[in-house]
Amino acid sequence: MTIRNVYYEITSFHTLMIADTHVSKGKRENTERLRFYDNREGNLEEISTLLRAGKVPKVEYHSFYVYVPKVRKVIFIDYWSKVVQRAIYDVLNPKICRTFIEHFPVVTVHGSEQPTWRVDPQETFIRIGPWWSV
Repeated sequence: MTIRNVYYEITSFHTLMIADTHVSKGKRENTERLRFYDNREGNLEEISTLLRAGKVPKVEYHSFYVYVPKVRKVIFIDYWSKVVQRAIYDVLNPKICRTFIEHFPVVTVHGSEQPTWRVDPQETFIRIGPWWSV
């Protein structure tokens, strides 16, 4: 499997705009997102220019501790890197998933909705669906 000629698709303004929309969902009051949105088009154009020039922005990791119900360290990355990672995911995921069995629903379904394979004795085919559909 080879995936070619995706670099300009990843670094296009349109792909970065869609990635930014996905990353910003549920983070309306996030200060880092609000600073990014002050000059959204300029920031996306700057990311695109830097990536096309081969200068990948440095990923800055931040961390904090959560004490309830037990002590845990949460590590997250800056907003710029989230946008770049989401753009890469949005471009590569459909191309990679196409190489798997296309009708197999496990690729997009998670958790309790995960499908099960059941052979129905009354019918001559295998039923694919959630566990509660039988």
